[in-house]
Amino acid sequence: MITLILGILLGGLFAYLAFQNTMGVTVRAGNYLFSDIPLFLIASASLLFGIFIAWVLSLGDWISTSATIHGKESELRSTEHALQDAEKRIESLEHENTKLHEEVEKLKSTPAELRNRSFIDKFRHGVSF
Repeated sequence: MITLILGILLGGLFAYLAFQNTMGVTVRAGNYLFSDIPLFLIASASLLFGIFIAWVLSLGDWISTSATIHGKESELRSTEHALQDAEKRIESLEHENTKLHEEVEKLKSTPAELRNRSFIDKFRHGVSF
């Protein structure tokens, strides 16, 4: 709605300038000579050219900002992946830690004479029926 209101106001301003500045002007561009060009057309063309230059400059800024945002987003994604990998590693280490604690408790519960036997005695004891 604000754009429509601004457009109407700007159009009214151009119409006013066009009615007030209808005299012909001569414009020289290098070797070329343009005569009887209405003054409001020169003013309007200058305004439009300025708007175009501002748009081109803001387009470059927009591209730069987009590239920066894209870089930050990809850095954030890689950090999230690293965090997920670290969480998986922590989970597996906790699982391994639990197994080792169970194994330690199991070894503590076995009698001392079984723990001190040699490998061959343990093997013989495991094979005997």
